[in-house]
Amino acid sequence: MSKRYLEYHGVRITSAERVADRFVTTQVLQPPVPDDSSSLGELFILVEIARPWHMGARVGQALVNAAQRLYYRTASGSSYDRFETMLKGINQALARFAQAGETEWVGHLNSVIALIEGDEFHFTSAGTTIGYLWRDGELSPLIESEPTGEPHPLQTFGAITSGTLEANDRIFFGNPIMASVVETDLAAHLGEETANLVATRIVRAAQVKKVAGAGGFILHIQGIRGVPQPHISVVYVDRPLESITTLVRRWFTKKALPKARELSKKTGQQASAAGTQVQKTVFPLLGRSLVRVGEGAEKSWQRVQRIKFIAHIARFMENSVQKPSHKGLTVIRNYQKQTLGSRSPLGRIRIFGKMTFSDIVHALTHTYRIWTMATLGFILILILIINLRAGYIRRAAEPRLYSSQELQALYARAESALKAQDQAQALPLLEQITRGGAVGEDADTAQIVTSARETYDQLTNSTRFLFWSTLSSRPEGADDLVYSGDYLIAYDRDNGSLWRIALTGGTTETLSFPATSITSAIGYAQNDALFQSNTTLYRILSTSEPSAVAEKVNQTFPSAPLASRFGSNIYFLDSAAGKVFVSSSDGQDFNTPREYPLKGVDVSDGQALTIDGYIYVLKKDGTITKFSRGGADEFSFKNVPAGLKLSTGFTLFTDEALEQVFVVTRDARIMAFNKTGAYVRQIVLPTTAEIKAATFSPTRNVIWVMNDEGIFEVSIASNR
Repeated sequence: MSKRYLEYHGVRITSAERVADRFVTTQVLQPPVPDDSSSLGELFILVEIARPWHMGARVGQALVNAAQRLYYRTASGSSYDRFETMLKGINQALARFAQAGETEWVGHLNSVIALIEGDEFHFTSAGTTIGYLWRDGELSPLIESEPTGEPHPLQTFGAITSGTLEANDRIFFGNPIMASVVETDLAAHLGEETANLVATRIVRAAQVKKVAGAGGFILHIQGIRGVPQPHISVVYVDRPLESITTLVRRWFTKKALPKARELSKKTGQQASAAGTQVQKTVFPLLGRSLVRVGEGAEKSWQRVQRIKFIAHIARFMENSVQKPSHKGLTVIRNYQKQTLGSRSPLGRIRIFGKMTFSDIVHALTHTYRIWTMATLGFILILILIINLRAGYIRRAAEPRLYSSQELQALYARAESALKAQDQAQALPLLEQITRGGAVGEDADTAQIVTSARETYDQLTNSTRFLFWSTLSSRPEGADDLVYSGDYLIAYDRDNGSLWRIALTGGTTETLSFPATSITSAIGYAQNDALFQSNTTLYRILSTSEPSAVAEKVNQTFPSAPLASRFGSNIYFLDSAAGKVFVSSSDGQDFNTPREYPLKGVDVSDGQALTIDGYIYVLKKDGTITKFSRGGADEFSFKNVPAGLKLSTGFTLFTDEALEQVFVVTRDARIMAFNKTGAYVRQIVLPTTAEIKAATFSPTRNVIWVMNDEGIFEVSIASNR
């Protein structure tokens, strides 16, 4: 007898925004690699820890991660056996938290874990939760009583309830806050025709009562099938039930499109009729043109109406722009795949439907030829201006060649400033001489350049590299760089191109990357690196094969760029919002990112971040802010030679084993400060080309920099 599978619709009810006074989440987990022929089922997990968010987030997400790992990686056995093994593992994981002294969650955990595998249903609960089965119009409680006795981590989850589901069954679970929402109306709510409508009624009730932190899920069994066919949606209790863009799309589809279609058709018919008449009686050529215009108006509308820009843009905006409305139903985003920790994905927006590129060009040029040509012309002019401007900037940044008389005049002004003890004026003049050069090399000009260099280096305590240690040429298009074990990985942010460069020999390979753009990246010493594309993270494994090396990290991350790593934690810097996020790893995956407590520290306009236990943020004005969980720590620039520019710094590096913080500047310098901000020294690099990127290895004591000339190695071993 073939196995019975359920066709069902599940709806998660959760909060889009974090709830400050508690950690609460509802998640639906599926196998990492779904297989319709032998489904392992879906896990429905509700976790609430009635403690402030930052206290419960680590334990709550660890519980979800353990469920995903333990259930779907169990080699064999029935669904009940795997479910029981998973619960034992979760209890042991929670006990380890308690043994490590993390006990704030004990006695405050409310959770439900449910499994649908085939037509079998298993669930267990912890703490105070509600659960009901609606069958044939009758509502029966699934969770009979509240827990008694002192909570013990190893006994957090105990008894398992099992059963078989039938068509038209409805199941509801919720946290204690949800109990205050549904009260006596739950039977009427669950009797609604669809799970979406049930969720709408419950969310509307929650919003009327102004509750925060409600969470739960609804399962509506629709039938029995030969293959599994779940359908999962999500509705947010803290978002309006309908967005303004939904109303715009509805108006556009029902009102604007029919009127435009009718107008286009009439215009086309009138133009065709007029063209036929003119063709017969007056000017055949003009008549034929009018006929073609009329036919084109009708046909082009048929093409153009398939380019539903407004409708698709409205659908896209539903994910970010919300406005209250009292009409219609809730906006519920559907998804078929739900992996650990991820939110429902927007998916690919198909702006052009099934149209080919030639259809688009034909439709645009046939109807909007003048506007299309004008737009293209404007874009070409804009590109030309940008290129000309960029060329001008490049020319202005090139080193200047001075005549002997000019060099003598510059050096005389520098000496005069030094005699007047005006170092702020002298240093730029000396640097101008050393960065430039002479039109004609002779003994006098060589002596001036040498003297200027020696004076500048002495005043700034500089180590001057006269020659590069070249690793590789810069891959065409690469604009950033990251260290990864035995390799450097260069990448192009705009198109997602990757190049792996061996630290021994400098051989370069092209890697494949599944996304079309890269937001940021950080490296590890363990031969891998993390690359971010918007809110998705990929682990680039250092394998011998140049392709198929990207491994997606099953978690949703902030859109803020990756900034740094420390131990097993990764950090994101949202300089626009003035926030820092941190996500820790359990060795298999990364936990849900949580906001780092800044305690009044300002990280706005931050452009780079590094960590040695303290966090250092380099701002766009060249200043550095140092802080920890306890708040701001002392870091103020001291003893910096007057006239030495700090505003060109774009990234910084340090480590637990280093005694200094290194700032890399665009104008080819590496400046070293001690960890309270006192200036130590600088390394002057042998180039006048702008530094595009830099990366760092604390184990190798090396900073690699990249400019248009190539990728170069700079040793900082003497600066430990």
